[in-house]
Amino acid sequence: MLQRQVIVFPVGPGQGGQIGAATILYRDGVEIRTIRKHLGSGDKHTVYEAEVLGLSLAAKLIKTERHVWSATIGADSQAVILATRHARGMLGQHLLDAFHKQMASVQHKHAGIDVELRWTPGYQGIPGNDCTDEEAKKAALGQSIPQHQLPLSCRKELPTSCLATWQCHLKKVNVESVKWFESSPCCQQLCRVDPSTPLVRIRKDTSNIV
Repeated sequence: MLQRQVIVFPVGPGQGGQIGAATILYRDGVEIRTIRKHLGSGDKHTVYEAEVLGLSLAAKLIKTERHVWSATIGADSQAVILATRHARGMLGQHLLDAFHKQMASVQHKHAGIDVELRWTPGYQGIPGNDCTDEEAKKAALGQSIPQHQLPLSCRKELPTSCLATWQCHLKKVNVESVKWFESSPCCQQLCRVDPSTPLVRIRKDTSNIV
């Protein structure tokens, strides 16, 4: 029985605030090929999206193999693994649907294949783990593979994530809120009492003081 092991290497903001997903295929412990997709700015996309997208990329690599009987997809996110077990209403549902379609295509090509989705925290004990940072950086920096090599569902620009947009807006609001508070007379007076002003804790403790 042939063993094909696919390891998913997603990466989040950390390379200039960009997000990408990379997946490496190992055959009998030997690195065979890599597939990468750049999602875009962290203001429009989330790490979670990259992790789910990585599953579709993994399925794509399994499909390209020949005479494969078993495969393992390793993912270090329990949230993503649990999300694949739910039918509807999950965060990033369109990406989860794409993954399930990819897996159906894999089952069609490799009849009777046994695919295991395994939690691999930090990819510990995975052969070639040193390649993680390199491939992740390439994906985040925009070094996607040619579009025709990606799954059909991954070729177009992904829709902007509502969660990422909300987080970006909230961050801007918090920054402006701090600026406004620091310029207020109240902040100047509180600084004499506690130099840590305007930390959120201080603002909460003094919010009801008249």
